[in-house]
Parts: sequence; structure tokens; C-alpha cells
Amino acid sequence: MIFVHRLIKMAETPQQLITSAQAAFGVGDFAKAADCFDKLIKSGALADPSMGYMNKGVALRQLKKFDEAISCFQEVLQRNPGNPQATNNIAQVYSDKKEYKKAVTFLDQARDFGLHTSLKLKNLSKKQC
Repeated sequence: MIFVHRLIKMAETPQQLITSAQAAFGVGDFAKAADCFDKLIKSGALADPSMGYMNKGVALRQLKKFDEAISCFQEVLQRNPGNPQATNNIAQVYSDKKEYKKAVTFLDQARDFGLHTSLKLKNLSKKQC
């Protein structure tokens, strides 16, 4: 565990930031993971920062920072319209917030974009009744 925290503190290059973010995810330190991905996005080192936004959003969702997570996933959708993973992640956040109608709307979109979500959609439909 100490090694992981030292690794995270030392991160400076884009590859080190990615490695540190993955290590932070591995030990459940989602705040550090989100911070590493934020630094990676701001560094401009990514040709397409969608991966950084996607992973930052996942970390923020784990921290229950739902609105910030949705903003990250929306960044992905601005850069890659129709991205089914980003759309599905937004649906999951709305489900976490118990906003089931919005969740179902985004799950429908994710399915339309090619992601197989019928089981999740069925479960959410039961919750909103």
C-alpha cells in the first residue's frame, strides 16, 4: 500500500499519471484516481482526452460526486457523439441518484448506440413504477 501511495505522489509524465491512476483505482483511492486523470486531461498529452474524462467520471461516481461525473461523461459525448459507454455511465449515475426516468432514457440511448442493456433497462423499469 505504501508503494502505491509513493507511486501516485511521484507521477509527472503522462504514462506515470496513467499508471498512478490505475494503481489508485486498484486500491480504491478514487479521489487520487480522479486527480491523476484530471492532471492527465489538463496536460494536453492525450490526442483524444475522452479516455481521461471517462475514467475521471467513473472515479467521481464512486465518490458519489454525481453531477461532476455526469459532466465528465458529457465531455466524452461532445467529443464522441453516440458513445454507448458514456451514455450508459450517465444512466448509471441517474440510477444512483434514484432518477430512474432519466436513467431509462439514457439506457435507451445506450442500447440504440449498440450497448446491450436490456436487463438493466428491465430492472430500472420496475423501479420507476
